Amino acid sequence: MTLSRVASLLLPLVLVAPGIMLAQAPTPVPPAAPPTSPPPTPSVSCTNDRTPPNDGDLALASKNYPAAETFFRAVLAKDPTAPDASIGVVRALIGEDKVAEAKSMAATRLAEYPHSSLAQVAVGEAAYRDANFDAATQSVKQALAENSCEAQAIALYADLESLFALFASEAKHIALAHKLRPTDELIRRDWIDSLPRKQRAIELEKYLGEANHLSDKDRNDYTNESEHLKARRPGECRITSKTESVAIPFLPIFENATHPRAYGLDVSFNGTRRRMQVDTGASGITLTAGAAKRLNLTPEYHVHTGGIGDEGEVESYLAHVEKIQIGDVQLSNCMVEVLGKSKLDVDGLIGIDVFSRWLATLDYQNARLLLNPLPPRPSAAATPAPVTSASIDQQAESEEETPADPYYAPQMANWLHVIRIAHNLLLPAIINKSSQHYIELDTGASQTVLSLPFAREVGKTHEDTEVEFTGISGKVKKVYTVDSATLHFGNLALAATSYFAFDLTNISHDTGVEVSGFVGLPTLQRLTMTIDYRDNLIQLKYDPKHDTQRF
Repeated sequence: MTLSRVASLLLPLVLVAPGIMLAQAPTPVPPAAPPTSPPPTPSVSCTNDRTPPNDGDLALASKNYPAAETFFRAVLAKDPTAPDASIGVVRALIGEDKVAEAKSMAATRLAEYPHSSLAQVAVGEAAYRDANFDAATQSVKQALAENSCEAQAIALYADLESLFALFASEAKHIALAHKLRPTDELIRRDWIDSLPRKQRAIELEKYLGEANHLSDKDRNDYTNESEHLKARRPGECRITSKTESVAIPFLPIFENATHPRAYGLDVSFNGTRRRMQVDTGASGITLTAGAAKRLNLTPEYHVHTGGIGDEGEVESYLAHVEKIQIGDVQLSNCMVEVLGKSKLDVDGLIGIDVFSRWLATLDYQNARLLLNPLPPRPSAAATPAPVTSASIDQQAESEEETPADPYYAPQMANWLHVIRIAHNLLLPAIINKSSQHYIELDTGASQTVLSLPFAREVGKTHEDTEVEFTGISGKVKKVYTVDSATLHFGNLALAATSYFAFDLTNISHDTGVEVSGFVGLPTLQRLTMTIDYRDNLIQLKYDPKHDTQRF
C-alpha cells in the first residue's frame, strides 16, 4: 500500500490559460452506477479454498509482473483450459500496464468458456483497470451467478463498493473473500486494509512477521504503516479548535512580483507560518525540504512519492507536527510529508482531504474556503446533539473504527457521485463524441490536460516542444496538443478549444484505474465546488454572472 501519493502540475513555462467558455451541460455525463444491490450470497455451503499459491501467484504478490506472465503462459501452453492461469496472465498484463491486451485476452477466454466464473472475474478486473466500472460490476455479478462461492469475484465486488463509499459493505465482502480463500495474499492485504485501526495494527504486524511476498517498496510502506499504527497516540490529528463552521481566506501565490498563479492557505506549524498551495490532487500536507528546514521536524518514516513527471519517484519522510493552525481550525499532533528533492517552487501543498470531516467548499469567486458540518446520518439525527469540533472528531473516529455506507441527505439529491480513490476525485468525461473516460479534479494543475489515449480519440495529436510541464516527479518528456476539442465533465461543458496531452500511465498505474486527464485550475477557479469526502459526493456550481478568472 502506498502511504501517500501527490499528483500536481506546476505552471508550465510560456503558457497562458486559454479563454474558454464554460456552461452548465444540458445533460450531465452519466457516472457509473454504484453497486447498491448486494452480490449473490452463497446459496450452498462453500468450501474454503486453502490451495497453496503457485510461483505465478507469488510473482503477482511481489509485483514481478513479467515473471508472473511467463509462468502463467507456460501453464496455459500445457493446459489451455486452466482458468487460474488465464486470470493470472490478465493480472500480469494489467500490472505491466498492457490494459488493451489484458482486455482482449479476458474477452477471448470468456468467449471460449462463457460459464467460467474466473473468466468473468478476469473480464471484470480488466474493465475495472480501464475505469469501465459498470462493465466490471456486470461481470462480477455474472461470475457470482455462475459460482456464488468464488472469493476472487467477491473481492472484486468489494473493490467496486469502495469506489462509491460503501465502506461497510466493502468490509463485509472482503472479509468473506478472505475467509473463503485465506491463502490468497492479495485478498489478505485488501482485508487488512479494510479493518478498523486497532485490528489493522494487529493483523498487519502478524502479516509482516510471517513469510510473505511483498515487493521491496510495498514492504517498506507496510512496515512504516505498522510502526505508525503501533505508535499512534490517542488524539492524533484531532481538532482542538471550537468552531464548527469556518471561513478561511484564500491567499495568492505569485509567479512573479505582479502575477498570481494559484491560491494558497497560510498554515502555521508550531507557530511558524508557511503558505501552502491548495491542491485537490494532493493528499494531506506536503512540505518542501526548504520549507520544513526551520520547523525542526524529526523524520519518523521514509517513503517514496510520485506524481506528474518522467524522472521517477522522490524520497521523502513523514513526521508529526504538534500544532497546526489553518485560519480558525486548529489541529494537534498531525502527520506531514516532507519532500527530499522536488521541483515545487512553493512551500508545499495542502490537500482538501485535510478537511474531510467537513463539507469543504472551494469558493473561488469570494476567495475563501468554507467548512460546514456534514449532514448527520439518520441514526444520529434521531438524537440530535450540538455540532461541535469534538462531535465532528468523534464521528470521524467512530467511522474509522466501524466503517459505514454513504448517506445521501435529501438536500444533496442532485449532487454528483464522484469516484474517489484515496484522495483522488474522478468524474466521468466525454470529449467530442468519444467514449466515456474518467478525469481528476485537480486545483494544483495549471492546465486542463488529457491522457494520450483520450486525446487520440479526438483526432491527431502534435508534439509541442515549446512547453514544459513539471511535477513532483520532474519534467514531462513529451507534450502534445490536440485541436478543437469540446470537453464535457460532470454537469459542465467547455466550449471547443485546444488541450495539452501527455503520458499519464504512471498516474493510472498508481491509482489502479485509468486516469484520462486532469481538470485544472483555469477551469476550476470559475466554479464553486463543495466536496463531501465521507459520501463521495460533489457539487459543481457555475454562475456566469460571477465568472472570475484570476489565474
